[in-house]
Amino acid sequence: MYVFQVLKFISRKSNEVCERIVQTELHADMLDALNWDTSSVDVCQSEKKSRFVTQLIVTLHSIVRKAETARSAFREYRAMKGVECVDVLQTFRHVTENPVIV
Repeated sequence: MYVFQVLKFISRKSNEVCERIVQTELHADMLDALNWDTSSVDVCQSEKKSRFVTQLIVTLHSIVRKAETARSAFREYRAMKGVECVDVLQTFRHVTENPVIV
């Protein structure tokens, strides 16, 4: 959990970190974690899971804003998984306090 808190903080400050996340395809793992079928149901009942989801969403938002290659990487994710990134994130609109998603 603490790794994602650090990642969230660093990604907000550093373009280079965001680019490295895309290069290593960590963004895809983050989206996969959010796309897990039971996560949206369970997250409402657990503060710890809710914070985890919020940290992932904030980090993904920073990546989109700061990494030049992010948009193409998200398109590749859509092509590979057949899932729109926006649809994955919309699942958590009711859960997160993140004003970017709400």
